Amino acid sequence: MQVLVALAQAQGSIITRDDLVALCWDGRVVGDDAINRVMSRLRRVAEGIGAGSFAVETVTKVGYRLACGGNVRGLGEPDAMVVVESGARTYQMRRRAMLFGATAASIIAVGGATFAYRRMKQSTISPEVRNLMTQAEITREQVSLDSANETLAIYQRVLTIAPDYADAWGKMGFTYAIYSHFRERDISASMRSRAEAAGRRALELDPRNVYGELALAVALPFIGHWLEKDRRLRRALANQPDNAEILFALGYLMMLVGRAREATGYYERIKVRPLRPVAYADYILALGNSGRYEDMDRAMADAALLYPTHPMVWGNRFEAMLFNGRPSAARAMVQDVRGRPQHLSDRDAATLGDLATALDARRGPKAQRALETQLLAARQNLHAAGLAIKLASALGRVDEAFELANAYYFSRGYRIAGDTRENERDTIILFAPVTKPMRGDPRFDSLVEDIGLERFWRQSGTQPDYRAATPQ
Repeated sequence: MQVLVALAQAQGSIITRDDLVALCWDGRVVGDDAINRVMSRLRRVAEGIGAGSFAVETVTKVGYRLACGGNVRGLGEPDAMVVVESGARTYQMRRRAMLFGATAASIIAVGGATFAYRRMKQSTISPEVRNLMTQAEITREQVSLDSANETLAIYQRVLTIAPDYADAWGKMGFTYAIYSHFRERDISASMRSRAEAAGRRALELDPRNVYGELALAVALPFIGHWLEKDRRLRRALANQPDNAEILFALGYLMMLVGRAREATGYYERIKVRPLRPVAYADYILALGNSGRYEDMDRAMADAALLYPTHPMVWGNRFEAMLFNGRPSAARAMVQDVRGRPQHLSDRDAATLGDLATALDARRGPKAQRALETQLLAARQNLHAAGLAIKLASALGRVDEAFELANAYYFSRGYRIAGDTRENERDTIILFAPVTKPMRGDPRFDSLVEDIGLERFWRQSGTQPDYRAATPQ
């Protein structure tokens, strides 16, 4: 996105590679491959959905420039200067350059998401609604509470203009559903109710509306209801086999129920590349959990170039290094202050560095201290508790791992501080390579039975990866 904005800002002038590095990579040292890869992706967008609107030209041994088509409808307004914000930067560019690049910018910002207006009847949906739906898609992909509120406000505006527009109802419900999992108990319940009401309204207006199915599936808690989620998502996928949102949701569900190998297939079916940050983070996780380590390394390198400091991408890369035999590389990530997510405090970074040191040592006082620190943190924070389960298992402390799992999933032994909704806990932890010692313990069968996973496997006629012919 930043490269496209920089090219558009130049208004047809040439931008050198050095200029691009300074503008888009904060001056960090990057190889020619990184720039070539971005340019290749921009060209694919220009040749696809952006066909005829713009092109990226290479000026040999000099740099690049953006060439805009001159006969595109709807661009006859004055070529005024406008202000565009991208991340922490503010640019001025001409309206014409911005509009020619708008389609490509949407694809890049949304990543795997499908366009809101792809299935609209152009004769009945106004340009204002089409623009609002596209704006909502881009805003939602920023993945923050502020962006969620803004996205919901846009959908509500759409529905005042087109109250019977099924996609708007479904996508509004889908947005409520996503964020219902990460809010306080009372707010979460309200958002889930809104998600379900909007999803049902979408299906009343259009019984085949995939976003209504998505809203109702995603609104369900992480634990339990797996069979209902599975049926809704597969019904939606049958109607739109290439819908990136459905593929992403199915991939995540498969990881929750221990079928990471199937999950990777769904992520790889998403046609629009690059994947958006959240999808990239989960794809990395799925590759690791399915034992495809070489592919995981390639995906991590790719994601690091595209989204180096995105919290989810960075966190999953860190844990992949930490728990897959490369704690020194994980420690190096923590020590790279400029390459860390902005929200990561020095204190938290030091704790993560201690975990890497502990796994380097494996035993002795450093490992013991790191585990004790994480066990204490587990009582105060859900994420810390999940990390502690992995750490204990990695250090061969299986008894502690099961004690933590019982507290994490059932509040047995002690209750984790804060929100105590046990049905919103992460079951992907149980199927990671690092927790293999737990899966080899007789207590694991009782754990997945109590969680309800065993019942889902029986009802769906499926088995998790670790019970396959070549278990992890």
